[in-house]
Amino acid sequence: MPKKRQERKKTTKIPYARGFKIPSDSDKLKAIKRTKLEDIELTFQPNQELFKELPPPNTKYDWLAVYAERGQTCSEYIKTNPWLSRKPVRGLSSKAFSPKGSTICEKYPEAKAYIIPVGKLDFGDIDTIKELVRYASIFYNIPIKVLDPFEVVVDVKKGQTFWQSTDGELIMIKSRFHKKTKRFQFLIDSCLKEISSRIPDDALFVIALTMEELYADKRDLFVSGMASGASRSAIFSLKRYDPTLKFCTEFWHKYEENACRVDERWNLLLKRSCTLLVHEMGHLLGIGHCIYFDCCMNGSGHLEEDIRQSMHLCPVDLRKLKILCGIDVKERYRKLQEFFKEFKFHTEENWITKRLEQLSQ
Repeated sequence: MPKKRQERKKTTKIPYARGFKIPSDSDKLKAIKRTKLEDIELTFQPNQELFKELPPPNTKYDWLAVYAERGQTCSEYIKTNPWLSRKPVRGLSSKAFSPKGSTICEKYPEAKAYIIPVGKLDFGDIDTIKELVRYASIFYNIPIKVLDPFEVVVDVKKGQTFWQSTDGELIMIKSRFHKKTKRFQFLIDSCLKEISSRIPDDALFVIALTMEELYADKRDLFVSGMASGASRSAIFSLKRYDPTLKFCTEFWHKYEENACRVDERWNLLLKRSCTLLVHEMGHLLGIGHCIYFDCCMNGSGHLEEDIRQSMHLCPVDLRKLKILCGIDVKERYRKLQEFFKEFKFHTEENWITKRLEQLSQ
């Protein structure tokens, strides 16, 4: 009797967004180069073992299934980046601007990035803000200062939310409030308006970080954050990165706790928060979404895609960083390696070890 044919499992291939073009190897090399005839030095050569292909979409909600990103080459970055312009960025004091400087720190020697904590950012025994600032400072080689925090105050009876400054000033922040659960989400426009009104004269940009939820439109379940390049201000919520919380996909105010080891919880929160912070700082420094490799600057269409994002920069964006911030690539890797080792980010530490071995050849 003839053997029965084995039934093949049908696999549905998720298409890229209409108009998206998968970069070829040639496209990747062109993206790294500043000029067509330039030779690529070892530091920025795309080693296939370490710099993986950008994974295709797994669901119809994935980033590249929705957006037809065109990418940003090093050459385009140099031409369009306001931080590399001979004219000062609008809003920053022109007195402290040096047009002859080649890097952002040389052009703005007195400027720095700022971070504002909004509410408690409690990651257990980890000094959250200190470690996030430390990581971002290593990553970008720019000075970062922490501004005085805001305390979050909630008037449960009236369903109103406030930010309270260290001098006692109460600032009403628009929000939506659920009476039964007493949970709320800040309206992101109201937050950005307040942040942008308090930007120091020497600020490259100001980023507010909070464990409270955000939303932009009444149809939103949540919004992870938003940056306004024009006002050099941003705010991001870290709450949905908490591995102990399981969120409802229908109602914004519904979520419950999952079991998770305490030490695992804090380290996962720190890891995810570090990745978010440097990704958004990259945008404020003019770096666009990356389509060339699996990279820290890839976009994300939803939380799960965001969480599995790489912590490393690909050769294209590493070169942009070298041009903008004048980093010592090897020294930067060594400092990142120490950070990853301290917090037991083993996968990232091993990657850095291999990368340093490659660069030492």
